[in-house]
Amino acid sequence: MLNTSSSAAQTVGTIVTIAATATASVRQVRLRNEQVRTATTPPPAEDPAVARVLAARARRQQARDLAARDPLLAKELGIGRPDLERGYDDGGLVDLNSAPAEVLARICELTPEQAIPLS
Repeated sequence: MLNTSSSAAQTVGTIVTIAATATASVRQVRLRNEQVRTATTPPPAEDPAVARVLAARARRQQARDLAARDPLLAKELGIGRPDLERGYDDGGLVDLNSAPAEVLARICELTPEQAIPLS
């Protein structure tokens, strides 16, 4: 009789231990996911500096999309050419294939030798 109750107590103890471990593991995964979500969320756009950067990022993406859809229009608008007078705000894109070497050197912080395209 003593042997049966001891075996039942061990079984119950094992089940409780497994349940506690599983619960702790699930909680740890949820906490980790929350940390990752918080770390990758950009700061609120109420900050004017953050709002400016997010707006420029959106303009760059729109300019990329426009250039992919209609390359001739993009060329006429001067997308990626900060050296040209233009009315279209591309968010600061630089077309590495078309911009002059001196513009690339200035914007990308290169030496003039580094900015010269390889032929």
